[in-house]
Amino acid sequence: MKTLLLSFLFAVCGAVSTVDSSVYVCTGPYATKYHSTPECKGLNRCSGDVVKMSMDKAKAKESGYTACKICW
Repeated sequence: MKTLLLSFLFAVCGAVSTVDSSVYVCTGPYATKYHSTPECKGLNRCSGDVVKMSMDKAKAKESGYTACKICW
């Protein structure tokens, strides 16, 4: 019974985490991080706009953003 319950919980948690894989990035010329929320303290010094995009696009080689160490 425990195995069944744990399997169900892992399945639900995995489904929830993949539902919204949006991140927030600064469009400023020196921005290199993506953020989990637009209110992250790491975005306070953003010299451009804060835009929402998919995590896949932010991690892509041409974008080159990496995770913010404050909000992740």
